[in-house]
Formats: sequence, C-alpha cells, structure tokens
Amino acid sequence: MAKKKKKIVKVEIKETNLPVSKPTYTRVEPDEFYKARFEKCHITEGKFGPYCRLEFTLLNGFLDGTEESAKDTKMSAFCPAEITEKNSAFEMIGAIIGKEPVVDEPVDVTPFYGNTYKVFVTDKKKGDEVRQNIEKVKRYVKKTKS
Repeated sequence: MAKKKKKIVKVEIKETNLPVSKPTYTRVEPDEFYKARFEKCHITEGKFGPYCRLEFTLLNGFLDGTEESAKDTKMSAFCPAEITEKNSAFEMIGAIIGKEPVVDEPVDVTPFYGNTYKVFVTDKKKGDEVRQNIEKVKRYVKKTKS
C-alpha cells in the first residue's frame, strides 16, 4: 500500500521590519486564559527550520502570586513557519486570521496586528529554568484598530 502524502500549508508570514522585542520573564498566573493584543510576528531560522514568534501584550490578569496587574506584560507564542494540518501552527495562525489556512495559499498576518485574542499561558521547563509562553491562541475577540 502506498504511503499517504501529508498535506502542507505553505504559509508566508509577511512581516514589517520591526525590531524584535527583548523577551520579558515576568511571571503571570500559569495555565490561564488571558485577553491579549497581537503585536507582531517575526520569522527566524531555528534548529528544526524556520519558526514564527508571535508577540502579544496581555490586557488582563495578575502577576503570579500577587494582586499586581499583568496588563502590558509581553508574551510570545512560537510555532513552525511551515504549517501542516497537524502541527500547532495550523491552529494558532487559523485563530489569528479567523479561518483555517488553505494549502498553497500565502497568509499575511500583518492586517491582524492590534487585534485582541484569548491566549493560554503555560509554564515551559528548559533545563533548570521555567519560562512562560503562550501555548494556544483562541479566536479573535475584537478588532482594536480603526
């Protein structure tokens, strides 16, 4: 029996030449959904090929273990730049653009900069260090640009 070829969504994320923000390591309450504004996307070459860094600014919530607001805390989501129907990027980019990415159709996320989404923040352990990042992006909440 012939091996079934997996479908690949070719996603071109057109980005502006904005500088990459230095990541902040302010901890927020983990394993929670937050409202967040989508700020920008960067494509970078990684160990396993190109990946996208999707930058968000949290709009609500609290810093971990405090009553201090998490508003304006910067968080990122990371996903492959080449998306298959079965990897995390398919769902994340689909949530940002409001529909499933289409095979061989380029996707431009820049028109969605400034929009508000629900994001799920988790702890990620890397060696002895625990960092937080956005694990899931849920559908668009509202357009915040005019």
